[in-house]
Amino acid sequence: MLASLLLFAGCSDGRVSGPGIAEPASATPEVETSVEADELVTDGAIPWRPGPLAIDLVTTTRVLKANIDSWQTDGEGRRQALFSAMRQQRIYQRLTARPKLFRRVERRLPSGLARFARETVGASTRLRSLVTPLEELPDWKTYKPAPAGELHRYYRAGQRRFDIPWQILASLNFVESRFGRILGPSSAGAEGPMQFLPSTWEAYGNGGDINDPHDAILGAARYLSASGAPERMRAALYAYNRSYDYVHAIRTYARQIGRDARNYRSYYLWQVYVLTVDGNIQLTGPGGARPAGG
Repeated sequence: MLASLLLFAGCSDGRVSGPGIAEPASATPEVETSVEADELVTDGAIPWRPGPLAIDLVTTTRVLKANIDSWQTDGEGRRQALFSAMRQQRIYQRLTARPKLFRRVERRLPSGLARFARETVGASTRLRSLVTPLEELPDWKTYKPAPAGELHRYYRAGQRRFDIPWQILASLNFVESRFGRILGPSSAGAEGPMQFLPSTWEAYGNGGDINDPHDAILGAARYLSASGAPERMRAALYAYNRSYDYVHAIRTYARQIGRDARNYRSYYLWQVYVLTVDGNIQLTGPGGARPAGG
């Protein structure tokens, strides 16, 4: 089994261009008072200077959390949450690509958000180390993912049947296919929303459809259980993809989802980018199939 990490939406060059956060501690005066939530421009350029970029990240996070709360209660905030999440994704792309800039931004963030940012940038950096830029775009089709609530039920089913934390299954689905936006095959031949090699699917798919999110998620839970999870989760994730950088990233995203369930909805709205020799190319979401703007 091998992840299709070429679709990792993280961090090529910051010249081309994130998720709900647990409630932060009190912000620094600069960040707290410089901008109001309704001033956020979701499609504007991402700032380059540390102060404005920190303000942008705090504001984007605040707006995103409010949008997700609305989306979950009355369904009205989803479109607004989409644009906020995409902006936050672009911010983290820049911070991952520019470590010195990130360190200067981090010092300006409230403590809760600073922790989230450190972990997000750390996971992104580890996944980025596994990716080789492509010379041309792969011939991939993109798909509309199953609804977030529906996928959550499948993760919970995997947890009940195989004792695999639902956050781990969500994290795998996020990294492997952006929740089913890309079904493959990958360069290694992996397919479906959880990126199984067909031979592995024969053993662990239980006769299901490799491209069906319900079947694929339960197949992943079955595979992890057979590989030693939950007691030996690190080893099981390593069996899923033989990279400790990958294992660290999956556990980091799962931990963030566990801290605040809104992070799951935020990740669900992150889009697919392909890392090419010319930079990140956005494949899904509004403005897709173009170089990511910065």
